[in-house]
Amino acid sequence: MDESDASFPTLQHLARQRVVSLVGECSVHAIGPAAWSKLSAPQWSLVLSLAAAYKLLTDDVLVALAVAPDPPALAELKLAGAGGHLTGVGVAALASCEVLCSSLRALDLSRCVAVPPDALCTLLKRCTGLQRLVLLRTTAATDEVLCSLPPSLEALDVTRSTRVTDKGLCALAASPCSATLVTAVLDACPGISGAGVEQ
Repeated sequence: MDESDASFPTLQHLARQRVVSLVGECSVHAIGPAAWSKLSAPQWSLVLSLAAAYKLLTDDVLVALAVAPDPPALAELKLAGAGGHLTGVGVAALASCEVLCSSLRALDLSRCVAVPPDALCTLLKRCTGLQRLVLLRTTAATDEVLCSLPPSLEALDVTRSTRVTDKGLCALAASPCSATLVTAVLDACPGISGAGVEQ
């Protein structure tokens, strides 16, 4: 690489700048029909997943999204990596948006460590068409949450969840979603025994 090339920003840096710009436009302070009409549902999915990965996703962004005049009908919401920036406030905002809840088919909250189980339960009860749920290393993955899964769920991942136990698996086996659940990833969950998996 020439020394002259060193002054050019990397592709990752440019992507991060664009995400910062889009998230800034979509902040709760900038809400308005003009700002929201710029992004389609697939663009929203991409922006939110990138924002989470870059630790730019906050409750304010999700609140603004949920109360938008014309919220997007997102099929997938990948918020993995948001860490402690996403809390029950943002999840409750999503649960209050009928358009989002009715359209959502896949939700990934991996490594979202500040989401309380009760807020996630409320969201799951409203997302009646949800088919895929990933809660890898998420403190919100609890037995209570397993009891709130929608009957449409086909795939569940609670890898490295320390608060899921045999009791939760027993409730899951007796729940309506047990008829549709095809895949359940339960790796490295200390509260789950071989007897629990057999259920």
